[in-house]
Amino acid sequence: MPLVASVTFKVNNIDVAKSELKSKVREALMECGEVCQNYASATAPVKTGNLRASFDHKMVSDNTVAIGTDVEYGKYQELGTSRGIKPKYFLTNALRGHIGEYETIIRTTLK
Repeated sequence: MPLVASVTFKVNNIDVAKSELKSKVREALMECGEVCQNYASATAPVKTGNLRASFDHKMVSDNTVAIGTDVEYGKYQELGTSRGIKPKYFLTNALRGHIGEYETIIRTTLK
């Protein structure tokens, strides 16, 4: 009977793959957040420049990036008021108007 050797390697890279995927998702979302922030900032109404300068983005969970402003009157400029301020939708348009660009960023980053 011939001598037969059998070697089995069991390698579990699932944890490594999950970690790398999580990192790439974060990278893609942060880039999308920065791009969206820049669009919102560029199209926000300006009187003093305070609102335009106040936009920021940050990760709020593993799969969510938030883009916004902490300027109190920003929400009234975005959504309008019953007292005559018409909605400007600069943040809404920054998101919805560039969906294809965000999809491209995500696809390219995750490739």
